Amino acid sequence: MKFGKTLERHQIAEWADHYISYKPLNKELKAIAEDPTEQKFKAWDDKLELELSKVNKFFTQETRRLEEQITATRSDASEIAIHPPAEQEVRARSIEKVLAVLLARLDNLADFSSLNWVACYKILKKHDKVLKGLAPSKLQDLELYKNAPFHNQTAIESLREDVTAVSEVLGVDPEGNFDWIIRNKGQTAG
Repeated sequence: MKFGKTLERHQIAEWADHYISYKPLNKELKAIAEDPTEQKFKAWDDKLELELSKVNKFFTQETRRLEEQITATRSDASEIAIHPPAEQEVRARSIEKVLAVLLARLDNLADFSSLNWVACYKILKKHDKVLKGLAPSKLQDLELYKNAPFHNQTAIESLREDVTAVSEVLGVDPEGNFDWIIRNKGQTAG
């Protein structure tokens, strides 16, 4: 299966506009190979940078959104004990759902990051194959993109650790097994 189709198949639908537009970049490479000009090379380079900027911007925004939601959830979790026991369980179950959504979004963000990294690698490799002898190698530029925000797995892992910390405040299995244990005066509520 061609990578462009693989990319489309594995994209998160609501985030589709934020992925590297692999197919148009690939199509443009083929057009450049038929009629290579310095202007077309520059236009392709600019388009690639724009695509990577789009991915970075979305990744950064999504990371910030997750950070804000984790902070709010941490605050909610720390305040559970001030409520009556019956209300504690209701609040904990509500936080359980939020944590499950946050973990799912973190998984999606990790997939988004990985898929775009592969797309970046593949389009640079395709550039070198299609324009071999016509333009300098781009695959060596991959090293430059390793520090791009969208390739920052440390940020994702840090957010996972934050979710785990919130889970532990409530006495929840941090591995994502959300059978809640509500600790109330040493009692376990079911």
